Amino acid sequence: MKFRFTLLTLTCCVALCACSIATASAQYYHQLTMDDFQGIPSYKMQGEIAYINSTIDFRYEAHREPGYYRLNFNIRLKLNNDKSWMDKRRITSEEMLAEILKHEQGHYLI
Repeated sequence: MKFRFTLLTLTCCVALCACSIATASAQYYHQLTMDDFQGIPSYKMQGEIAYINSTIDFRYEAHREPGYYRLNFNIRLKLNNDKSWMDKRRITSEEMLAEILKHEQGHYLI
């Protein structure tokens, strides 16, 4: 039992060190606007005023280094403007538009 605890502790320490020396860069932050919704509204989705569609592209490369592997990840989020839509006829005020954009921004960020 003592061996498992030591191995677990060592594994956690190695993982923590690896995370602390890793470098990362982020994709720029995109604030949604009405122009991002260029698709045709789907009237099959009753009650919905807007819909956002995005694609996640995930790639990685493993490079062997002396005693360990270095992993490089590339994760990209692409907004599909032609599949994202907003029923602009049902938006009755600037406040309503702002609330809808804020709601859809939350979906996009998740």
